[in-house]
Amino acid sequence: MNVVARKMNFLNIIPVSLCVFLFGVCSGRSIQGVKSNAKTYLWGKGSGNSLKKADHGASAMLISQIAVQAENRAELFGLGAGEDSLEPVKDTAPYLRAVEQLKNAINSNRYDLAEPLFTESGYAMFRQLVQYGRSKILEEKELKFVKNGDAVLCRSIPMSFSFKKNQKKFVEKVVLEFDKNRKINSLALALGEKATADIANNKAWPLTIRWMLIRFMENYRTAYALKRLDYIEKIFSDDALIITGIELEAPPDELNRFQNNKIVKYNKYNKTEYLEKLKKAFGYKEFINLKFDENNIRKSGKGGEVYGIQIKQSYVSSNYSDSGYLFLLIDFSDPEKQTIHLRTWQPKKGPNGEIYGIQDFD
Repeated sequence: MNVVARKMNFLNIIPVSLCVFLFGVCSGRSIQGVKSNAKTYLWGKGSGNSLKKADHGASAMLISQIAVQAENRAELFGLGAGEDSLEPVKDTAPYLRAVEQLKNAINSNRYDLAEPLFTESGYAMFRQLVQYGRSKILEEKELKFVKNGDAVLCRSIPMSFSFKKNQKKFVEKVVLEFDKNRKINSLALALGEKATADIANNKAWPLTIRWMLIRFMENYRTAYALKRLDYIEKIFSDDALIITGIELEAPPDELNRFQNNKIVKYNKYNKTEYLEKLKKAFGYKEFINLKFDENNIRKSGKGGEVYGIQIKQSYVSSNYSDSGYLFLLIDFSDPEKQTIHLRTWQPKKGPNGEIYGIQDFD
């Protein structure tokens, strides 16, 4: 459908009053007729002592209505309608303004201008984010606003990151969480579309669990990117079993001198040892970037809200990269204290497509 925008204004009236209409076809319709038909037409009204101010007010009202309409029609993560959909935000205007202010602060390198938008803890995370690499907010095509309890989530803000000592460049979609006072209290790097869809569309598990898994995995990858050792310490249980792997180049021998002789070295850690290893890695790596892809979720048979997720992971840092399959055993019994009991990694699937999972440890 062709979209037509028309402005109706009266320049001989002070203050100026302006209405902006967005619609398909409006021939023969009065202003009141347009206003009364909300299903077909969107309209905005503004006033001020100049045409510019009136136009700004009318446009802001119109943008707010467009955003509400888009959210009302959108299906978050393909979850569908009814009980499987999260509540959309009706008034997105204040959140859109905050995102615009944030964009201006980041793209002008005036990060202090963004401080009033955040809580104290949220601003600390923001400072870590912009220190991750040279950052810039790109032109956003579609922002999603949904309610999560008292919080409002703004999803899919595209940001680019580049680094002083490396040619790598990443484009990430950032998620902002606003508290009930409309302050940003946390942020995260979003999962990719495939990883999100696999979790969201797995209707064998309740929506609350799928939503918690998405948020948990987003916070997990963000913690490694921002080197948040304190957060990682909180999410691993004190008795966690942690198995890591690293691919090494093996020296060629007489029989395999022309082959790619990679070997995998596995290490088993307890929580204290693993955190010490991470602390050293965070100190000398300029950046760490985790990306997740296809995944599978299973629930533990031992009771409680304990779930295992097998997920394809790409790990890229300033001096090492690999890809493989991560397994996390996560306890969601306490939503305020989600805990990892087990973490394993393997470079590829087994001969029959097997990945470490609940079946190996339940």
